[in-house]
Amino acid sequence: MSRAHARLYRATGGRFLPLWFGVPVVVIETIGRRSGKPRSTPVIYAEHGKDLLVLASNGGSDQTPAWWLNLRTAGHGRVTLHGRSWPVVAREAEGEERAKLWQVFSRVYPPIEEYLTFTDREFPLVVLSPADPPA
Repeated sequence: MSRAHARLYRATGGRFLPLWFGVPVVVIETIGRRSGKPRSTPVIYAEHGKDLLVLASNGGSDQTPAWWLNLRTAGHGRVTLHGRSWPVVAREAEGEERAKLWQVFSRVYPPIEEYLTFTDREFPLVVLSPADPPA
């Protein structure tokens, strides 16, 4: 279902299925860390200035989502949002920054608080920042 959603989202520039259960989604494009093949995954996001915040929750599963493992390994990827696509660099928010950004994300998707009861795994809160243009 996610792959079909990502394809439709990209093909329509985000005009078809811009929401996932009523919340906004962005498509993250990564390169498979083992396969080397391109991967596209729709994920819920929150805006924070020029950055996008995404949570590697995998629906509250004990398993870390593959998109985050791929993105963490590469350190960069692409996002598609509102008909635009651009390169991003990824980093995991930690400490006080994570606590602050968690509040931003949970305002966009309040059910995330319930996900915390599904597993003992701490969900990585990922900050996607626009990559610097090539020099």
